[in-house]
Parts: sequence; C-alpha cells; structure tokens
Amino acid sequence: MHLNHLSYCFSIDNAHFRVSMLSDGVINFVIPGHSHAKGCYEIHCITDGNGSILLNNTRFPVAAGSIYITGPHIFHEQTPDHAHPMTEMCVYMQLIASPDQHDDTLFDKHLVQSFLQQTCWIGTDTTGILPIMKQIFSEAAMPALVGHQAYMSGLFMQLFCLLVRCYQTNPNTPAIPQQQRQITLNEAAQDKTNLLQNAMSPLAIEEAFLNNYKSITLSDLAAVSHISTRQLQRMIQKQYGTTFQKKRTQARISAACILLKTTSYSLSEIAEQTGYSSPEHFSYAFRQQMGCTPGTYRRRNNTKTPKT
Repeated sequence: MHLNHLSYCFSIDNAHFRVSMLSDGVINFVIPGHSHAKGCYEIHCITDGNGSILLNNTRFPVAAGSIYITGPHIFHEQTPDHAHPMTEMCVYMQLIASPDQHDDTLFDKHLVQSFLQQTCWIGTDTTGILPIMKQIFSEAAMPALVGHQAYMSGLFMQLFCLLVRCYQTNPNTPAIPQQQRQITLNEAAQDKTNLLQNAMSPLAIEEAFLNNYKSITLSDLAAVSHISTRQLQRMIQKQYGTTFQKKRTQARISAACILLKTTSYSLSEIAEQTGYSSPEHFSYAFRQQMGCTPGTYRRRNNTKTPKT
C-alpha cells in the first residue's frame, strides 16, 4: 500500500498536524539518502525482515520491532538485507500550525515540544506502537466507513503520544546527532509561509527529487507546483535550508553511491544514469559532495569488479 495526497488532520494541545502519506510493504531495493523539510517527520516501523538505516553519517541495523523517526533535515538511507528484506510501515506527517508556548489552556505543555525536539531517534517498540500502526493501515484501506476521518484522527493522536512515551523510556542513542537548531513552537507559530497553501507539498517535493533526480529541473518542478521558479526557490531555501541545485546534487550523488556500492557499472554509465553530462562532471560533483573520488568510494564500499 502506498497512499499519498492524503489529508488526515489531528490536533494535540492546539498544535495541528497533517498526515499526507501512508506506505507499507517489503523494501527490496536501497532507498537513496534524502531528508525532510522543516516540520516534517516520518515514522518508520519494521514489522519483518532485516536491513540497515543510515542516519546522517551513522549506520544502524534494523529488524522486526525496530522503530526510527526521521525528522527535519535528517539525511537517511534505507538498505534491505538481500536474503530477508525488511517490511516497513511508514507514516509521513507535517506540523501545519502550533500554539503559543505560553498558552495557559494547554493540558500538557511539553508533549508537542518533546516530539518536535526529537528530530532523529531509533529504538524498539516499548509502548504498543505496532498495534496502533496496524490499526491505522487497516482503517486506511476502508475510507468509506462511517466516521473514518474521526477514527483516523484518534489513531494518529494515540500514535503521537506513544512515540513521546517511547522517547522517554528509551533515551536517544548518543551516536545519533540531533539538529543543532531545533524547531520551537513559537517559531512554527510565527511561520506564515505554509507549504500547504501551495499545490506542491513537502512530500511531493521530496518524492520528486527521490524519483526524478536524473532529469528534474527547477522550471519543471515549478510548473507542476503552479508557482514561479522564484517562489519555488524561496520555498526550498526556507523549508530545507538549501538551494534547488544543492538538493538535486544530493539526490543524484546519493543514487550514485548506491550504484557504486551495489553494481559494476562504469563511471560513464553511472554518470549517465544520474543525469550528468560526462564522467568528468560527475566525478567533480561527487568529490565536492563526498570528499573523495568515485573510484575511492567504490574501493572502500564495493566488492564487485567494475566494468572496464
């Protein structure tokens, strides 16, 4: 199941969230490294199989029962085990509005802030997250049921609370770096530029880079989102803290790293598959991004013999 363009909304202490994607199934191929926009979070729950997850520069093994959260600007790459690939349930949610931190009507002033501050976390299910995730995906398959939207909102609220409890009972692994500057409730409340006001959501932007890194252009993406190229550039800078060009380069080099590690394609073939006009242009971009040449990276990470 892969459902996007969803609009399940729920609120906790006047903070409003929107769930725009649900995805589950077996991960048979490496998912290239990518990151999310400000205020955007993915909840990953491994239900079967094995693999590993690269969180920024640290790789962790995952198996059935593993849960990991990838928040704003956390670079992550998913690699399944060839013999027993992992099966995952994934929820993508975005903070769309938040309350004043000093609002005296809040019942639990620290609940939402605790969630927002945990931009990266990996651990195991100690609070009953898996049963809630299963209910979410079961209900999502039956949208015509009476009370479907309200029921889903309740499930997402439960998931949210259980995640924060999980953070408290399983402190974050020290090896995982949190964002140095985390989003606060006041900053979110003051952010008047909301991507939901535009046709192109953060999820759509991320999927465009993830799936169309070879040929994606600023003008094409702007046309799809029905905004000007200048507006799109500002949006990407504001939400991702980088430029369109740098985000495209990251997507292309992430895909190239997978090809270097898992195939025997020549550098010319990898350059062509990732959208570069020549091996020289590819090698220069790779060196700028990774700090080493493609050949050095391959020797460190690949046991296959490259084509001549």
